[in-house]
Amino acid sequence: MAFYSLKDLVPKAANKFHLQGELKSSMVINRTSSLLKEVFSEEVERHIRVKRFKDGVLWLAVNNATVNQEVMLKSMMIKNTLNKSFGEEIVQKVRSFQEVQDPEEFYG
Repeated sequence: MAFYSLKDLVPKAANKFHLQGELKSSMVINRTSSLLKEVFSEEVERHIRVKRFKDGVLWLAVNNATVNQEVMLKSMMIKNTLNKSFGEEIVQKVRSFQEVQDPEEFYG
């Protein structure tokens, strides 16, 4: 019985079942979550959520205008770091938007 590396099998399976986009999106979202911890302080990072990655656009949700400004200032660095880690221009834009915060979480 031959043994195959999971690293080799996952892309083949994704290709077979036409899941390349979902796999790539998942990888970008996972890497972005880790990167946010490296780029921002813990206090700022806890106000940012990775919402989705689709068609080259990475969407980040923030819960206040100040954090949104910080994300916008560092968006080019986030994009370049992600592209460098994947070895290709996978992320074309980083977008952020302000999401309404859960009142219980804010006041509670």
